[in-house]
Amino acid sequence: NASYNEIISYDSNSNTSMDTMSLVEAIDDYLFIASKNASSNTILHPTILDNVFNSINISINISSSQSYLMSVNPNNEKIIGAYFNSITYGSPLNQSTNFASIISSSVVAATIDDTYLNSISLLKMLIIYTPNDYLKINDSGKKNLASSIIIADLTSNNKNLSSGIPITLYFTIRYPQNITSNSLFYCSYWEVTNNSWSQDGCNYIGYNQTLATHVCWCNHMTTFALLWLPSSDTDNVQWTVRDYISMAFQALSILCFLGLIIHCIVTCSCFRNNIMDFQPNDLLPLISSGSTMILFIFYLALGITVHQRQDISLSETKCFSTAS
Repeated sequence: NASYNEIISYDSNSNTSMDTMSLVEAIDDYLFIASKNASSNTILHPTILDNVFNSINISINISSSQSYLMSVNPNNEKIIGAYFNSITYGSPLNQSTNFASIISSSVVAATIDDTYLNSISLLKMLIIYTPNDYLKINDSGKKNLASSIIIADLTSNNKNLSSGIPITLYFTIRYPQNITSNSLFYCSYWEVTNNSWSQDGCNYIGYNQTLATHVCWCNHMTTFALLWLPSSDTDNVQWTVRDYISMAFQALSILCFLGLIIHCIVTCSCFRNNIMDFQPNDLLPLISSGSTMILFIFYLALGITVHQRQDISLSETKCFSTAS
């Protein structure tokens, strides 16, 4: 369609006469059309949309039934983010907003820490309610899109904020097919270099019962979504090379400590006629080695147990199974 061609031309710099307002209107038109035509072969690649969105340099606030685009100076009304719901659509979030009520009724939302407001001249967020283009992306890790999409960016004179600032994200499940209680959720962002979803720099905080939403935290700004891994793929969590190396060295440490204990007992027995002749200074290294060996055995058993649990979260698995 025409809006798609305009966006592609703008991204490739072949349409130098197109102003920012026309670009914003083209984005809004395309997202509306794409939301109504899931079977279309036309896909606006996430990297292209991320690029053109980042180029927006004017104040604008456009809300529709399928998207919300905000580019504002956050200091004017102390705006700390944006949200979207299926009734009133998109709107800015400011410090005076009834936060809990807004978030609990939203499909997706994002907020930043208000301590950064004075350093930001433009806070930009684009929410895509029905992201059909993103649903068509095949993820090599078998992860599936579970939520709407939110793209965040900012303009600042502070060079330290060039890659963005930490952002908190709130997602409700938009695509619940086959999601079960033991499915794993991943806070993800679109990696423009590899053209794939990545979890680096993002943490899944968990499901907030009060807000009725999944909460994420990321240390930068880009395109975000909540992904999930089907339960059939989480039943057997795959071990990494680091996990095997960690377990091997722990087992080796246990054998070394066991050998040390046996060596101490045999050595001391050669110089003692009776086991009752053992002195306290003879027992100290045995007690130390024995207690350390027990701790290693406990850690080894804990790591194996974590891998066998089906309802474990990704962060817990990494915490217990990978050597630090």
